[in-house]
Amino acid sequence: MRQIIIFWMMISLLLGAELALSDVYKWVDEAGVTHFSDKKSASSHDAESFKPAPLNSFESMPAGEMPSRSNNKVELYTTSWCPYCEKSRDYFRDQGVAFKEYDIEKDARAAARKKRLGSHRGVPFAVVNGVKIQGYSVKKYDQALKNSN
Repeated sequence: MRQIIIFWMMISLLLGAELALSDVYKWVDEAGVTHFSDKKSASSHDAESFKPAPLNSFESMPAGEMPSRSNNKVELYTTSWCPYCEKSRDYFRDQGVAFKEYDIEKDARAAARKKRLGSHRGVPFAVVNGVKIQGYSVKKYDQALKNSN
């Protein structure tokens, strides 16, 4: 039974990798509406290939769009479905703090590192300037950021 589960997980990973590597096309139609698609439309002669930024890292944003308080080091361990993880992301973005995000369901090494850091099973889990913070807590985030300045 375990081998069947592993087999299907591998198939899923392979299919997901193919989708992640596929091209995305961007074009503007006659009405000025911007479209994105994985296929080049026959009516979109001037469609350009577009590579979206990775979703797992705030640091992947273009430098002009990313505010930064460079003296802070923040690691954020999350899952894609967690509403408190989204609140944590929003908090650091609103504060202008660059962070490195790790999705523990998609990255086994990140999950292992989170476990080694002594974290409980839940998310979000943040390491802010060396301070380990379990769960979403503006008060704890503020305190850890303030201590670095």
